[in-house]
Amino acid sequence: MRTPTYNSTVRLATLALLATFAAGCANSGGLLGSLGPSKVRNATFVKGKGYWLESEGQFVDGQGNPVSSRQKRGEQVVDNGTSVVPSAVPDEAETPQLRSYDHSPTLGERMMRSVDKLTGRGPDHSVAEEALQDGYAAYTQKDYVTAAEHFKKAAHRWPDSDLEEEAIFMAAESLFFADRYARADDMYSLLLEKYDNTRHLDQVTRREFAIAQYWEKLQQAKPLPTIAPNFVNRSRPHFDTLGHALKTYERIWLKDPTGPLADDALLATANSYFLRGRYVDADQYYEMLRENHPQSEHQFVAHVLGVRSKLATYQGPEYNSEPLEEADRLARQTMLQFSEQLGDDREQMVELVATAAALSTQRDWARAEYNERTQKYRAARQYYQKIVDEHPETKYAQMARERLGDIADEPDVATTVAERIQRSLPFSNGGTVTK
Repeated sequence: MRTPTYNSTVRLATLALLATFAAGCANSGGLLGSLGPSKVRNATFVKGKGYWLESEGQFVDGQGNPVSSRQKRGEQVVDNGTSVVPSAVPDEAETPQLRSYDHSPTLGERMMRSVDKLTGRGPDHSVAEEALQDGYAAYTQKDYVTAAEHFKKAAHRWPDSDLEEEAIFMAAESLFFADRYARADDMYSLLLEKYDNTRHLDQVTRREFAIAQYWEKLQQAKPLPTIAPNFVNRSRPHFDTLGHALKTYERIWLKDPTGPLADDALLATANSYFLRGRYVDADQYYEMLRENHPQSEHQFVAHVLGVRSKLATYQGPEYNSEPLEEADRLARQTMLQFSEQLGDDREQMVELVATAAALSTQRDWARAEYNERTQKYRAARQYYQKIVDEHPETKYAQMARERLGDIADEPDVATTVAERIQRSLPFSNGGTVTK
């Protein structure tokens, strides 16, 4: 029997990994995809108000959303039309109120807010709005690091609000375009943690997927040990680049389980474990992909590599047979469900089924030998006969026939020497009575 080669396995997994990268790039628009609507690009920025769209006669933010509802009352445009100054302090009753979200501040956050309030750095909508507009201005000038600082200040000065949600997102975007991917990932994570139904969810998952792909490929090209610190490259985390990539993939399918990249993230995670020989973990994620995303384009790969993962987790006749049985069932299901897609891989799938059958036969032979060795002949005969019935053309079937002939006259369970002596004594149970 020809066993599927390691090279063919790695080839299939590598092709699946490349397919995941390609699918991710198609969905994410590349690592440096376009940001926001194109109509903002040529608009005139007015500090304190946003981008002026002459065609629509209104101000919009960096994403093209109207900002008239967020403008401070009493602002007037200076004669040159490029800046604004407040004509009066807004009435307290008309200042936007903080919103209530599912996120509850931790004890540490409450303590920090109390300190900020005592030091004059507490919530202030006018300060937050000004910082937000300063962030847009710096972003427009492609000064992304400065923009990120302004956006973080805006989020800090008006928490639990639409403004904070927008500011956190724009801070993450700024850090992304500044190639500070670890810090951008932290901000995206914060946004999804606090605003799990954010209107930016699709954009965030695309960015997160692009970052995870970059880190995974960077670790392959320039590997660093898990505990080796990184103080040079600002585009990768300080520690454990691959671990951060896998955590980012996880965040995608946890926070957006029905999104367009959830199945891509699961496949990328499974492939990463498969290529590193962690077959138990790979099998888990391939199974999640098969069960949770039945319409995914990756179903075929998840089935084929799922069979290989299960076979690889089987440890031998002395251990649990469940992985072997599951591999056999999945292999047969794959041949039925993807008969047209298998193509040239059909032969490999047939070999996988044969491999599972051979391992199952070896397991039955080992159990038969054990029972014969311990003189449990009835159980031994059952296992030998099972081999003959289910795999009559194999070498194990021929050996099983020979063993069945050798133990044909043996009792179901052999008696001990003491039992045979006892049975031979007069008046004993089963012995001969002497008159």
